[in-house]
Amino acid sequence: MPQVLQDPNVAYLALFTGVLFIYLEFVRPGSVVPCVIGSVLAMLSIAALWQYPIRFGAVMLHLAAFLLFYADARFHLAGMAGLAGAASMALGAVYFVDPLTAISIHTDVAIVVALPFAGITVWLLSIAIRARKAKLRLCSVAPAIYSHL
Repeated sequence: MPQVLQDPNVAYLALFTGVLFIYLEFVRPGSVVPCVIGSVLAMLSIAALWQYPIRFGAVMLHLAAFLLFYADARFHLAGMAGLAGAASMALGAVYFVDPLTAISIHTDVAIVVALPFAGITVWLLSIAIRARKAKLRLCSVAPAIYSHL
C-alpha cells in the first residue's frame, strides 16, 4: 500500500474522490478510465482506513447522510436535507477513527469532502429520479400511441 495513504485524511479524501470517479462512469457509460481510477482509489483507501479502529456510529452517520441525500433529491426539499446530509457526513468523518488513537480525520478535511460530495450526489440523484419519472410517463403513453397504428 502506498505510504501516502497511511494518513487517514488522505485515505478519506481518496475514498470519496474514487466514488466521484465512479459517478463519472454512470454519467458517461462506456468510458473505462474513470471507473478503473475510481475503483482503484476506493479499494486502496478502504484498505488504508481498515487498519484504524473505526467507530460504528460514524459509519451510521455516513449511511444517514446518503439517505438524506436521497430524500432531498426525491422529495424536493430545497436543499435542507442535503445540508443535513452534508453535516451528518462531516460529523461522521470527524468521528470516523477512534479518538484513543492519536490519528484522526481533521475537521477541515471533513468539510472540504462533505460539501462538494453532497452537492454532486444530490444533483445526480435528482437527475436520475427525473429520468426515471420521464421514462415511466413515456411507457404509460406508448401503448396508446401504438394501438392506433
